[in-house]
Amino acid sequence: MLNNYRQSIRDIWSIERRKSYKMDHLLFYVLAMTLLFPIFKESDLLQVYPSNLTMKEQLKKAKAYLNGEQHEYFLYLLNDKN
Repeated sequence: MLNNYRQSIRDIWSIERRKSYKMDHLLFYVLAMTLLFPIFKESDLLQVYPSNLTMKEQLKKAKAYLNGEQHEYFLYLLNDKN
């Protein structure tokens, strides 16, 4: 979206509004891996890339990898799937 509408976004949106649409890349990757984890565990990819990782271990790794504030936001996003 940013690439397609770059000029409009720069000219019309305030800096605060632009910042509100950005997410830390590290947080995004950890969140995406965690949300996709159940799909991976049930797919044929598990046979190609075997893993004995559990969701509990995945969440523990996410907590260790993200700092406190990032981890709190991660949990908020993870649990706000509605």
